[in-house]
Amino acid sequence: MTQTIKVGNKIRKIRELKSLSQEHLADKLDMTVSGYSRIERDEVSVSLDKLSVISETLGVSIEELLSFDEKTVFNNFGNAHDDSFTYRSDSEKLVEAYKSQIDFLKEEIKYLKSLINQEKKSG
Repeated sequence: MTQTIKVGNKIRKIRELKSLSQEHLADKLDMTVSGYSRIERDEVSVSLDKLSVISETLGVSIEELLSFDEKTVFNNFGNAHDDSFTYRSDSEKLVEAYKSQIDFLKEEIKYLKSLINQEKKSG
């Protein structure tokens, strides 16, 4: 007996969090939008190959996709040089991560302004 894992709702939630359209994923999977929407509604089984393309398109690992929980908050600001997602269930950690990202961006702006000023002085 083959066990079927319901991943459609997880895929939909992650897609929505990433502000991606069904059309975008359908295109990546070389499917029609109506065919893709059947995946999100768990009306069809998803092969491992398709699941791999879906997770890659969403920017998460298959493990993250399968273990995704609606109550979990996705945060990609943990490390400014790391595009991977980390799970944050504590809102304080989320706020800290945003503050850290803002501080990083402020420092980057300050550095870029200094480069512009140096260029103006030398030019």
